[in-house]
Amino acid sequence: MVKIILVAHGDLAVSFRNTVAMIAGPETAEQINCLCMTPEKDPEQFEEEARVLLMKEPEADYLIFADLFGASPCNTCISVFRSASYRMITGMNLGVILDVMFRKDEVSLEELYESAQLTAKEGIKGVYLHA
Repeated sequence: MVKIILVAHGDLAVSFRNTVAMIAGPETAEQINCLCMTPEKDPEQFEEEARVLLMKEPEADYLIFADLFGASPCNTCISVFRSASYRMITGMNLGVILDVMFRKDEVSLEELYESAQLTAKEGIKGVYLHA
């Protein structure tokens, strides 16, 4: 089973998890771990939270979604999880998170990682309707 972590600035990760609960149910959302870099947290606190989360299940497979590539939450998790079995996808969106939550117990980390990237790319559409 792949563990899912959402990492983001502010409360974005928690908002995604709360929205997953609204759509897929609280049992599904409870399987999502969130790491939030908020203004009152210094970078060392955020890093420690990531380490504590990893130490709960150091042998698990992790799929991490980050809000922005190259930003502090992303970079911190790359550093903390570098010796763990993990993959990271940046630019998280609700559609891919929902898809992953429904499939994470059925496929390997690598399969989930590959399909999540495809789902994320296919989920972004330009829409313009005019009168």
